Amino acid sequence: MGFDGFKGYERRAVSRMDGEFEKRPVIIEAHERVMKTFEEDSIKPVEFSELYGEDVIARDLAYVSHMKAKFGAGDRAKLASEIMEGIIYDQSERSDWLGPHAHTIKTSEYDDIANGVDLVVEFDEPEKSKKHLALGVDATFGSQNLEKKFLRIKEEIDSGKLANIKYFRSQDGSFMGQLSKVPRVVTGVDQEHLLDLAGTWAQGLNKELGVHPAQRLILAQIAQQLKTYGAYAERTGRHEFVRSYQDAYATIRAISDTKRSIDVTLYKKDKVHAAIIAQLERFK
Repeated sequence: MGFDGFKGYERRAVSRMDGEFEKRPVIIEAHERVMKTFEEDSIKPVEFSELYGEDVIARDLAYVSHMKAKFGAGDRAKLASEIMEGIIYDQSERSDWLGPHAHTIKTSEYDDIANGVDLVVEFDEPEKSKKHLALGVDATFGSQNLEKKFLRIKEEIDSGKLANIKYFRSQDGSFMGQLSKVPRVVTGVDQEHLLDLAGTWAQGLNKELGVHPAQRLILAQIAQQLKTYGAYAERTGRHEFVRSYQDAYATIRAISDTKRSIDVTLYKKDKVHAAIIAQLERFK
């Protein structure tokens, strides 16, 4: 999905990146806000004890503790990705970045670490069955982590297994349990654009965020992935997944069509966006 032909977008200049990215007050403030929100809103495995049993819950929580201790507090790349994740989580509903029927659900730490799903988007359209997308968020151009995410998606299609979320509760509480065979996509912006976006978000400029070009970039990334994965699944004989990808693509494309007036001129050269599109070549 290209961005050619759009009018110029008048915005303040984006600050250039430097080695002090993680020390900037706006980044510290944004990350603290995201972590507080996720601590409050993320799905809690302990609430699933009747479903899975206390022993299973304890084992999964021990796994989370082990992995967090193993990898420590995370680096600049993780910090950036978590901020982007938090902004998507907030703005998908506050500013309808993913359309008026989308609900973003913050996964448990277990599903984040073990299953690589940062957020689940639930589309609850009137008179239609609920659709779900598993989102992985990255803000690191050219990272090995980004490559691993796409290799995982390819392996899931090849093996007949899409994303799995062990601890899931729908927005309206109508379903609680394991969500399986969910189309997975990767989205994000580079750290230079994230700095601009985090500043806008931290100031609470919701009017600007409502027409922010990042949402069109994200929709373009998701749409291109769904279209590519659907074609790959059909070509490789995984026909059971084709309809899921096609339906999700139709939903995202319809949302994108309502946002054509939002210009993305200053985001056309986003490095993470380019890296995501480049990764899709492995599915050709």
